Amino acid sequence: MGDDLVLYDTDGDIGIVTMNRPEKLNAISHELRTAVSDPLIRADDDEAVNVVILGAAGLGIAPSGRGTQSRPDPNHPSGVAPGKRPRLTPSLAILLSDDGLVMPFGAPGGDSQVLAMLQVVLNAFHFGMDIQEAIDAPRFMSMSFPNSFAPYNHYPGLLGLEDSFPLNTPEEHISLGHKSEKFPVYSRRLASVEAVLYQPNTGFADRGLIRNNLPMPLRCSANSGRAKCPNG
Repeated sequence: MGDDLVLYDTDGDIGIVTMNRPEKLNAISHELRTAVSDPLIRADDDEAVNVVILGAAGLGIAPSGRGTQSRPDPNHPSGVAPGKRPRLTPSLAILLSDDGLVMPFGAPGGDSQVLAMLQVVLNAFHFGMDIQEAIDAPRFMSMSFPNSFAPYNHYPGLLGLEDSFPLNTPEEHISLGHKSEKFPVYSRRLASVEAVLYQPNTGFADRGLIRNNLPMPLRCSANSGRAKCPNG
């Protein structure tokens, strides 16, 4: 089959992408995941190809990116076995309040999703920011627990902080026993939260966009022709 990590061939209008890692039962690695993208792009650019088959050389099951969040140990809480409930991302939520406020929100971002979403909620409803300010504010993440994705690394006591936090913030956390790592401003490692906040007392819905996105938040009114709000 050759030494290439991924092979590509065509059969008429069919593109055939073959993961070529039989000695590892074609288990997904970072290198394999990266290598697969090139032939897929090649097939997409080929007007003669109408369908793509993704296969593997030899035996083995290649799980998806989310599939790697299950553990090979069947005795683990996230093990590949019947009756298990592995910790999976992404996480989506709808926030409801007694006064009729509604906010669907979510984010890609692996294990940082839930913590990033919680920070947005606290920023908006505890610290009084508007929804875009709540999304744009600096974020942090804990890396003390095992990562959901293989190889499940974890770094006890390590706290990731965006570089836009005040300069003394890392020192304050170090004094509490944390280790600190700086992330670039608007780092995708800290998730990309988006939200739509509908406020029944005004009839407006505010849309909070991904941070560092140039378009302004979309406002819609149930009483205007600009856009329809959740109540129609």
